[in-house]
Amino acid sequence: MECCICGNKNLSKQQGHTVDLEESERSLITKSLGGEAPKEYFYCKGCWKACTSKQMAPQIVKGIVSASLVGDGVEVKKAEKVSNKFFDLLAKSPKISR
Repeated sequence: MECCICGNKNLSKQQGHTVDLEESERSLITKSLGGEAPKEYFYCKGCWKACTSKQMAPQIVKGIVSASLVGDGVEVKKAEKVSNKFFDLLAKSPKISR
């Protein structure tokens, strides 16, 4: 198996966590990517821990949003302001409680 986040390869299923997608999720991802979505995503233990951490997950999303906006040409200060709003919303969300 290969981690979909860090790219760590040659892992067994026991060395991580697999998320099986429902058909509606696959359809949405397929439309977004313009290509066929996988039936499952595999995460190594380290990436799974980070993605499901109430403290770390909002930080990860904040960084992704900021980098994406800057990559799309948004000023750094404005991108940071928007990503901070995302972080605040996610950090307060009761859904991030795994």
